[in-house]
Amino acid sequence: MHYFFISGIILIFIGISLIFFVIYNAFKIKKMINENQNQNQKNNLRLQKLLPLNLVGLFLSFIGMMILILFFILS
Repeated sequence: MHYFFISGIILIFIGISLIFFVIYNAFKIKKMINENQNQNQKNNLRLQKLLPLNLVGLFLSFIGMMILILFFILS
């Protein structure tokens, strides 16, 4: 039963760290957009590539929270 708890915590941690990674990269790309107006197309592609990573982070966090809720209900 403790493996259930530990796996939930690990999934939440991975999901939240992935979300913070996406936020950090988005701010970095936004700064590059403000500095170089002529490379807008390339930077927009970089921002679009961050969306699936953000969704994966949200999904992993959600699954981790569901595992923790099930752990507390079943214990």
